[in-house]
Amino acid sequence: MSYGLPIISTPNIFSNEILNDDKDLIVSFDDDKIITESIITFLTNKTRMKTFSKNGRESVKNWTWNNIAKQYTLLFNNSLKHTLIDDPYKTEMYWNNTSKMSFDGQNVFLSLAKSKAEPVNKFTNAFGLISSTIEENNSTSKWFIPGFDIFSHSCEGQRLSISGMEHNAFILPENILQCSEEKSGKIQLIMDGRFFDRSSFASVNRKMFLSLNTYKDLLVTMRPIDRTVHPNETALETLLVYSFFLRKSILFSKNKTIIFRNNWLPNLEGVSKNEILVHQQPWEFYAIPVHWLQYFQNKIDELWVPSEYGKSSYIANGIDNNKIHVFPHAVFVEKFNLTLSPFPLKTKKTFKFLSIGTILPRKGFDVLLQAYNARFSSKDDVTLIIHSTIKDLMKKIKKTRLSPEIITLGYPINDIDMIRLFKSVDVYVAPYRSEGFGLSTLEAMAAGLPPIVTKYGPSLDFCPEECAYYIDAKVTECFTDPCGKMKVFGFKTKIQAMWAEPNIQSLSQNMYRAYTNRIELRNKSQICRKHAEYYTWDKIADKMVKRLSQIIH
Repeated sequence: MSYGLPIISTPNIFSNEILNDDKDLIVSFDDDKIITESIITFLTNKTRMKTFSKNGRESVKNWTWNNIAKQYTLLFNNSLKHTLIDDPYKTEMYWNNTSKMSFDGQNVFLSLAKSKAEPVNKFTNAFGLISSTIEENNSTSKWFIPGFDIFSHSCEGQRLSISGMEHNAFILPENILQCSEEKSGKIQLIMDGRFFDRSSFASVNRKMFLSLNTYKDLLVTMRPIDRTVHPNETALETLLVYSFFLRKSILFSKNKTIIFRNNWLPNLEGVSKNEILVHQQPWEFYAIPVHWLQYFQNKIDELWVPSEYGKSSYIANGIDNNKIHVFPHAVFVEKFNLTLSPFPLKTKKTFKFLSIGTILPRKGFDVLLQAYNARFSSKDDVTLIIHSTIKDLMKKIKKTRLSPEIITLGYPINDIDMIRLFKSVDVYVAPYRSEGFGLSTLEAMAAGLPPIVTKYGPSLDFCPEECAYYIDAKVTECFTDPCGKMKVFGFKTKIQAMWAEPNIQSLSQNMYRAYTNRIELRNKSQICRKHAEYYTWDKIADKMVKRLSQIIH
């Protein structure tokens, strides 16, 4: 119709509404003779065909996307208040640069925008939409990340439906996307590693990349090992980082470039003469594989670790002390201050312990279950929530009608729902035997959860006794998989692998102490939340950028 073509259609709810008043011809779908005669009539009666063509073309002039968008805008204006699923990222949305929707954590409100968006440069998200998909005169949405979380500015884009599938096409400010001559004097940094899967390494790399990207004196790009995002990925953080990856590559100047690596297994390849290699490698088992040591000692310029425990491990294995620098992992505290609805938990118990991790022996879930079952029963108003694939371990515990309640969450949980989960419990438990850092423990503290944690390893760096319940532990040699005699992960080591065995009685006593002494628990909660503010990504990024500047100059 929009091209002025006459239409012959079978009847349906849409054709009856659109093809009326001599716009086009509706014929029965089960009468071949009528359809044939209608075609012949059009071909022989040119005047009638032109009338249908003209009427049809005139009628669809109002059926433009701009007019439909205006109707939707009017609908939004008439809808003064909308309730949405918890989505604290989407705090502002601009429609046609004329009206604004704001989000307070639970509800959306609409008002007029005061100014138009600044000119932007286009690029796309995980679904591979090309920039031409975004039309110059089409409306854009504006997503704002609260506080200093991820970006210090807003992100614009369009929500598009293509082939029945919803997509986000992101647009970021021009000065973030383009490499100009003015940037040639900046520190050039390439980050190697995983960015898009749900591993802890990828999570840390994403947060570091987004934090470092806000510095004017730093030009950052990435070389992901994983070059695709899961089709069902919805986490804004992952999609934003992937959007950066899909943009036009940055052309660095001939100045020295810093290569930063953080990955499992570590990339042990060297770099060119004009590149400075900084390698970050958390470690849990004290003994380092021999062939790693040769790489760390001879091929890299600096070794970064997230804890003093990690530093002492590398020094014990012969790495030069002056080559090692400690930069802890961190949290976006602003996320944990958001007002969110509780995480849905199927329990009537009011006091809740939480533990997160894999079923690896070093995580200590066997110790946790023994201590919990020894101290509590079904009569106690308490439950233990475990986010892990721990079913095989659960089978070893003989359950009776007096066994205390245990809830297992064996499915992936996104960042926001994880914060909701933290805020829905009372205490975090981490009875590990060895740990590279313990980021979930720090996240729990940011949410105001006092941790019951092993008195060994990285927790000694960031868990003060004023906020933590320490589990006594005995440092011992480790021969449990992946460790062996002078081996780790099948690789030869110079010294024997070590870890600490948490004391079951000490863990049990601390769990009962937290359950019974609520005044002490509340005091520890306040201290934990305050102490976590020393470990924000902006503070850690400041220290990293300062060190990178020292390296390059």
